[in-house]
Amino acid sequence: MSAKINRKLIQKHQIDIGMFYFYENFIVAEIKENVILNFESGRELFQLASEYYKGILPYIYISNRINSYSINPTEHYKLENIFSIL
Repeated sequence: MSAKINRKLIQKHQIDIGMFYFYENFIVAEIKENVILNFESGRELFQLASEYYKGILPYIYISNRINSYSINPTEHYKLENIFSIL
């Protein structure tokens, strides 16, 4: 699969867990220090992603890991049905 990458920033959002930059085909995330990222803490991010991508385009999530934070490794299974194009 080949997709055109558009590097034009659509919008950026500062939310409780960090700063998120939304582009046409991808999200760049800068999670705050010591956050524990899981389904519940990421709920606002998931809402934003649903608004921007609406199941139309495949997109990717890029973590600009400038801070130390934790991810619950089993939580991503909860997202499979919600974000099938991620």
